[in-house]
Amino acid sequence: MDVIEIIKQFYSYGQENGFRKLQEGKVVRPIGSETIFNMSAISEHISLFDMLSETGYVEKYVTKQLSYFSNKLDGVGINRLTNPMEVGLSFLVKNCKEPEEMIYHALAFLQSIGLFTHRIYVRCDKELEYRRWYIKTGIPSENIYEWKNIEKFHIGEQRPTGNYSYLYYKYLNGVVPFGTIATIYRDGNYHFDVVFYAERLAMILEEKESIWRISEINFLLPVVSSLPIDFLHVNRFVLLFRVLVLLIHGGIGEISNKKQGYFLKKIIRELAFLLGSKTISNLSKKKLVDLSSNLVHSLGYTDLNIQQKRQLEESIEKINYFSIDIAKRLNKVENMLRNQEINSIDFRKLKDEYGIFHEWIVAKYSYILKDRGIHIEIKNGILFEFSP
Repeated sequence: MDVIEIIKQFYSYGQENGFRKLQEGKVVRPIGSETIFNMSAISEHISLFDMLSETGYVEKYVTKQLSYFSNKLDGVGINRLTNPMEVGLSFLVKNCKEPEEMIYHALAFLQSIGLFTHRIYVRCDKELEYRRWYIKTGIPSENIYEWKNIEKFHIGEQRPTGNYSYLYYKYLNGVVPFGTIATIYRDGNYHFDVVFYAERLAMILEEKESIWRISEINFLLPVVSSLPIDFLHVNRFVLLFRVLVLLIHGGIGEISNKKQGYFLKKIIRELAFLLGSKTISNLSKKKLVDLSSNLVHSLGYTDLNIQQKRQLEESIEKINYFSIDIAKRLNKVENMLRNQEINSIDFRKLKDEYGIFHEWIVAKYSYILKDRGIHIEIKNGILFEFSP
């Protein structure tokens, strides 16, 4: 079962069980919004939770949301699950009196697409009765792990906080985190934000070993593999090119050094770095532009329009330009790294003056850094430098 089939089944299940369908928001939010990108269905429909009524009737909604996490590019193409552009399938529920009923619906949908409850594992905040709810709805007690979570479920400063439970599926030689069920309890009512990640579900159901192997994405692999690119970078290029296409489809067509255009430029430069001074031929450019239609159709969206196709072509030309430009800049950085008279290296200055990310330096010149006795760690996008 691929992503589009999972999405169709999700909406079908919701309709059959009394959930109202909400319109999906654009992944790129309108200029002037609090955030540039949509990162969840509940953020798109947060107005539903402005007033949590004590005596209100149950409100049940179903929707999906393509979300972009611009700060999660580390590990893309290396970690089999890391995917900065994901489709979240969401049940949003207000004023529920029986929390077991919502847990039941969440698990029933998963069973309807072919998952088995005995292979589902749960990590949940013990402040709520998650354990009892999950056991009552079919999860084996030995698959449930409780802990006191200091991270609370927040939906805004003026709204109450809630608690999380995280769902995992036993798959291959480990488990795959595939969703969350967050709950707010207030004045006798339970309010739910349930999210399942469609690409991860597809990976399990299609029996693939990584996100880039699912049918929604894997058709890019042959074309990208034919590019003048190190085979170690192919998977990362595929996933970042998908981000590029979906950002353009979402409304960002021009690069700049600030706001929306900055994030398009960053993806273009990340792709350019992977080419390592090489360029994409006109024939390959045409193939990539043609395949962009498959990318958006695989999520149920209409094709890129003529202007967006042109913007994608221009973006690929920019990838070629930056590939050569970044290689020249990195040569200067390499000379600096090899200069024994330089006792300290300001990596933040290199980014500001040369436009070179420290991740690129680590990836390309790790052997020089090792010889110089410089150890760098990058955790969650934060740079830590250690020198002897």
